[in-house]
Amino acid sequence: MPAMPGDDRSAVPVAAIYGANASGKSNLLDGLTYMAVGVLTSKVLGAWPRSIFRLDVQAPELPSTFVIEILAEGTRYTYGFRASDEAVVEEWLYAYPEKRRRVVFERTGDELRFGSTSAGLRSKFTALEELIRGDVLVLSSCSGLELGPLMPVYRWFERNLRITPVEGTWASDEVGSRVGNFLQRDARNSRRLLSLLTAADVGIADVIAEQVDEPLGYQETRLVTARSCLRATMEAEIPAQEGRRAVRIAR
Repeated sequence: MPAMPGDDRSAVPVAAIYGANASGKSNLLDGLTYMAVGVLTSKVLGAWPRSIFRLDVQAPELPSTFVIEILAEGTRYTYGFRASDEAVVEEWLYAYPEKRRRVVFERTGDELRFGSTSAGLRSKFTALEELIRGDVLVLSSCSGLELGPLMPVYRWFERNLRITPVEGTWASDEVGSRVGNFLQRDARNSRRLLSLLTAADVGIADVIAEQVDEPLGYQETRLVTARSCLRATMEAEIPAQEGRRAVRIAR
């Protein structure tokens, strides 16, 4: 895929998932979303329903397994957990800094075991063992504690994973949030985005990002994949030069 104007790369990588109907493409995204909600919002597992295989009558009683392998901050990690609607059965995080597996932590029920890479944080982990609940993921504790060896994976969920559905009432909100973040991250990004819009000839002459307050409780009514949970809407058109139009991004 061609890189955006201002990017030093001539092209950026793109991965695609292909498959027949009912082959599991949506389930993959649902699984990633389930993991993100558990990690970033510290929700109890039963508050966000699992997708159960309906043709197996025993499936609701069995735990589901979620595993990802990622490259975060230059190191490969494997993170996963097994959970029912009531409790976390298992949870684990492994790092591969030199192509050899190192245990960051392993959890079985309420019992936690930390690897040698976590020795410097023993006091924090001791306190964490006393505070952790059976229906909350250990990795979600990074939202309030600086747990060194866990942070790269937590930040990957927080900053890198974005899931935007093509259906649903909040798809435009998610797009608006991402565009707003992009514009406010670097003053040059507005020019880069306008160059792309000009090439697409969509009739937009300018974009403006604004921070807006979100009604209390709104965050709990829609699925989000970022801990900040900022509302974003594509508001009405505003006047622009030469009879063209600008889009205001409220976030």
